[in-house]
Amino acid sequence: MLENIKQLKRKIEAKINPLKQELRQIIVSHSRFTSHPQNHFTLQGYELINNFWPQEECNRLISLANLYLKDESYVIDGNCYLICRKDVQKIDTKVQVITNIQEIDNALNQFFHNGIIEKLFEERIGYPMKVKSLRLQVDNLDTKTKRGFHTDGLGELYKAFIYLTDVDEYGDGPYTIVPGSHNHKYRHIFNHLYNRLSIFLTGDDSYPRGDMSFFYSNKKAISFFGKAGTLILSNQQLAHKGWQQHDRKKRYVLVCDVVPLKNYNGKPMTLGLKEIQTNSNHNIVIQ
Repeated sequence: MLENIKQLKRKIEAKINPLKQELRQIIVSHSRFTSHPQNHFTLQGYELINNFWPQEECNRLISLANLYLKDESYVIDGNCYLICRKDVQKIDTKVQVITNIQEIDNALNQFFHNGIIEKLFEERIGYPMKVKSLRLQVDNLDTKTKRGFHTDGLGELYKAFIYLTDVDEYGDGPYTIVPGSHNHKYRHIFNHLYNRLSIFLTGDDSYPRGDMSFFYSNKKAISFFGKAGTLILSNQQLAHKGWQQHDRKKRYVLVCDVVPLKNYNGKPMTLGLKEIQTNSNHNIVIQ
């Protein structure tokens, strides 16, 4: 009897201890956000910059992406690989992403190292930043499996999105966010607890941990429209999504993953790579 109680206690602790760490990470991240200098980006969580990149470079990257796109995930070369999300998850199944594309293109490798993106974030946040990866993402038409409002992970993570195609209408799949929601600490905690409870009750560990099922709706959101070359700076603790009724034309976008320099481990992104190499499907969720 005593041994059964001890086993139960260990099982409960195995569930509770990670949750404590996750909640602590949410609290620490929000504490960091409140310590940032006050400007449009830190208060609202986003900033849009028109005409950041020339049309010619956008066209070149679209052609580059088309060279490597296939119907299934594969390693392109070294740390560069194509993820077809249908191969590894049940949501956003029409999305294809070439990860670490800076490793197979000289111009993007120079862009990766030139510090332009880091400087934009540093000017707004106030401390050193580092681009961790460049990803070329293709969102094909999808009205059935688009993920709802969510956040990326639990820590301090930023992205710079560069539209490579014109995003003129909702049917083009615009990036959509709820302004200022990165500062909603208690709403984040509530949603995270709900997600964790769902995982516990269903036994489905693939349930997306970052889903923001409560408090957020399209009525509170804004969508970013813009021509090819438009840049969007984004705090990924914003409640965000790709527009759910993506039914007009596919969207190409260059995604720059950015982290505080103190959190950068010097290693390339590998999310989803193991599943490709082992030909396994663990229903992970690619952010």
